[in-house]
Amino acid sequence: MHNTYVLFISLMYLFLFILYFIREVFYITKVNDIKIISYVRFMYSLVYGLIPCIVHMNYYLTGSVTSRIDYSQYGMYKNTILIILSIVGYLSLSFGYLLKLDVRNSTACRRRLRGLPLAAMICLVIGFVSILVWTHVYGSPFNMIPDAALIRSGRSRVYNPFAFMKHTSALVMFASYLYYIILKEHYTRNRFLTFLLLCFSVFWSAFYIVVNDGRMLAAIYFAIFIMANYRIALVEGKTEIRKTLICYILLAIICLVAISASESILRYIQYGTWREIGSTSVFEILRQEFGYTIVSGQTALTVWIEGLYGYRFFEDIKSAIFAWVPTRFTRNMFTTLFDFNTSLIPGTSGQVPTDFISMCIYSLGLFGVMILPFIFGLFIKVVEMKLSNKAKQDNYYNVIYTLIAFYMLKSISHSDINNILINVFYIVVGHLVVLFVQRLFKSSEWSGLNP
Repeated sequence: MHNTYVLFISLMYLFLFILYFIREVFYITKVNDIKIISYVRFMYSLVYGLIPCIVHMNYYLTGSVTSRIDYSQYGMYKNTILIILSIVGYLSLSFGYLLKLDVRNSTACRRRLRGLPLAAMICLVIGFVSILVWTHVYGSPFNMIPDAALIRSGRSRVYNPFAFMKHTSALVMFASYLYYIILKEHYTRNRFLTFLLLCFSVFWSAFYIVVNDGRMLAAIYFAIFIMANYRIALVEGKTEIRKTLICYILLAIICLVAISASESILRYIQYGTWREIGSTSVFEILRQEFGYTIVSGQTALTVWIEGLYGYRFFEDIKSAIFAWVPTRFTRNMFTTLFDFNTSLIPGTSGQVPTDFISMCIYSLGLFGVMILPFIFGLFIKVVEMKLSNKAKQDNYYNVIYTLIAFYMLKSISHSDINNILINVFYIVVGHLVVLFVQRLFKSSEWSGLNP
């Protein structure tokens, strides 16, 4: 009877995945565009459809437990509630997005951003100098690589007073995207120099990824170039929506395999020892990489059902407000949601992220599952309307559109507002640099600065 119910739960999640996925494909073909909401709902179909289906089916077939998931009677009770809450969250997210808004936009006429090469150079210089300062205590940037796992978790073997420079170091990634646009859109006549600067920025972006032990970031960083290219072609009418959608799906599968393979590659770079590459089965990779979403959901429900802690809404707001402040000034001021969740799961060796539904439960209980997805859907609609109009004016905004879409997508599986804001810091700063250079060129007419 117990195993039969596990099978039922697994098949229910499979049904939801198919329903969400097919519904989104029809929506994309109807609007002839891949909007930010589609990125988010595709990820939602994985996290609250395919992944739990695979995890529970694996337990049903093999008896193997993934990520300390509770399959007792109490655990199955929580699994049932999680299905219901995931459906409520999906409906709330979609209703929030459907709300009609009056967002004023300027007329979408094609115009080239001025001074983009200068903005790219500023971002590259800030990012590269930040890397040098950040890694100074190690003697050499490359001496930092063996400590990558510690740095990712916010710890280090040595005291680094410039640890906060890690966030501005990520500007080398933003610079690489700018140089990509400069080359693609022919912003400069000196294409060879621009290509060298692109290679330089990509190299130090790869270094940043290795030092941060970022397996997911490694796959996504390079995928953004391809996704942005298809996005630009779609906006300009040079490709069909079906072709773009198929390429995105294939790219997602490649990224999943790359995430699994990158663990061995990063380990070799960091420690000089090769670790056998794990399974290349997409289903097995999903189970291994995202199985934590179920145990996080069960843990959040336990906290709510048993009343172990109060709602974290204001604590999360506090952690968001101080997300960009160096940690030495905010130590002991708040606990991030990831750290809080990890502290409740015994026997964990690393950090256990919270998924979107878990975050909602921790924040406002069951009411959070109705309220927060609705607000998120509304926020997506506003951002989408603003960026879609600007993307018709200059392809720089199509890259920004793709970047924002990815981080909103990622917030479904890794949902901690503090973590999200830290991750998008380099995008915000990089975009502010672009806007500053634009204003500089407009006010002073320094067109000679543009090579």
